Amino acid sequence: MKAAFDQLITTAVKRQHEPQRVIGDFVAAEIAEKQARSIKYQVAVAKLPLAKDIDDFSFAGTPINEVLVRDLAAGHFLQQQRNLVLVSGVAELVQLSRATLANVKQNVAVAVGLKLIFVVTTVTGTTGLWVAILADTGATVLVTLNALWLLAWKPRR
Repeated sequence: MKAAFDQLITTAVKRQHEPQRVIGDFVAAEIAEKQARSIKYQVAVAKLPLAKDIDDFSFAGTPINEVLVRDLAAGHFLQQQRNLVLVSGVAELVQLSRATLANVKQNVAVAVGLKLIFVVTTVTGTTGLWVAILADTGATVLVTLNALWLLAWKPRR
């Protein structure tokens, strides 16, 4: 900001600007400085990786198609008037959906299995109604706890 201040004062003295204009220039310089600091802070908070030139990237040992990436970087798809769609995270979503489906199947099997057991034992008189109610409540707690592990799910690499 000091460099901007010195430049504004030098320009104002040389061109004999009105005080209102000098103050307006100071305010504009301060706003620009604050916006630059805000962008710098937001980039730091976002923890974005450093920008890397494509020539510095090593494709060795990766499943990335080097020819395709270089072609896309060159922008040839623009000259051919073709669309480009970049998709990320689909594999993780498929893994999560499979884990969720398996969890749902487990929970349905446990809940229905326990209900069948206690319906049969209650009808035959082996267990009382209150035991069946407690077992049903326990099954609800059990399947809820079984489903909660999905909150901590991490994709396989």
